[in-house]
Amino acid sequence: MTSPAVHFGPWRLRRVASTGLGLIVDGLDHADGVTAAPASYVDDVLLTEPHREAFFALIDAAGLVVCRQVGGDERTHAPVRGRSSRGRLSQSELYHHDGCSGPTKPRVVEIRCPYQALPRAIATAIAPFHETVHAMLEALSPELRTADPDVVAWHATLTADGALAADDYDVAQGAVNRIVRMAMNAEATRAYFRAVDARVGAFREPWQMGESRFIANANATRTMQHRRAYLEEPGRPNGRLVKRWPAGPGRRRQRRRRRPAALSPSPSPSPTRPRPWPRLGEVPGARPGEALTGAGGGGARAWRGRDRRERGRVRRRRRGRSPSRRRPARRWRPRRTRRRRRDTAPRDRGPRGGRPRRY
Repeated sequence: MTSPAVHFGPWRLRRVASTGLGLIVDGLDHADGVTAAPASYVDDVLLTEPHREAFFALIDAAGLVVCRQVGGDERTHAPVRGRSSRGRLSQSELYHHDGCSGPTKPRVVEIRCPYQALPRAIATAIAPFHETVHAMLEALSPELRTADPDVVAWHATLTADGALAADDYDVAQGAVNRIVRMAMNAEATRAYFRAVDARVGAFREPWQMGESRFIANANATRTMQHRRAYLEEPGRPNGRLVKRWPAGPGRRRQRRRRRPAALSPSPSPSPTRPRPWPRLGEVPGARPGEALTGAGGGGARAWRGRDRRERGRVRRRRRGRSPSRRRPARRWRPRRTRRRRRDTAPRDRGPRGGRPRRY
């Protein structure tokens, strides 16, 4: 495999020395040494059509590319959702792929911490997928491991061969997640995943303002997973994150139901049972253009009043009463009073045997 490019036309990546996971970029340098990089160098240079595929190939090879000091517009991003508390664990605190519930996982996921007044105190742990599953199987205690025979078999295969079958990683991770969530509380589960992060060497650096992390979410070279990792106790306000899928597929937006036009005639509720009253603002027998001005005058407001009265008449007919007959007055009944509780033990009834004394 050829080495991924670090030059994108006249631009060169300004890398930051790091011994951990991923590639950290602090900006771009031009070949002439004079031209300054644009503020949004990710959108204006790296994700443009000439350099797009080369940048995605770099992400596939490195697994994680962190771009710092990124400006620009964030309207193309979606907010990162998920809530947690001290006693409640969120789904985002487990290792996962983005788009795992859809038919196709996105190739690359970008998570950005935009410039904002409130800093981000919650980290995002990022680790390789296969190594994460290995660490989850090894960090699980023998007592919890025996809860599922398949987990015992996967752990034995990992101990003997050093890896699992390609089709077993997703299933094994789901089985371990179910065991952990059923057997541990929220704080114990967070401690378990902190041990997994330490075993796998996850990227857990705190967020900086204007930082974008490009994660290789689904590829044949190096697939990564991420999760929400707390650096302190949850419950304090934190800055927000946004994300997008720059390499596709695009997110499916829910189509809003179009409301019918106000002047367009609407069909009856049932083809065999016509509507006994006109719709609000609709004159019976009139054309659509004449719906708001009836022959009797008054416009839509008058027809609204007539519509309410007509509906009341229809309801009274259905109940078997005449439209003009009112409901009879309610019969007077004596008010029910609570009976006094009779004491089982004898009480002092006073000198004449009347009511008991109150001390």
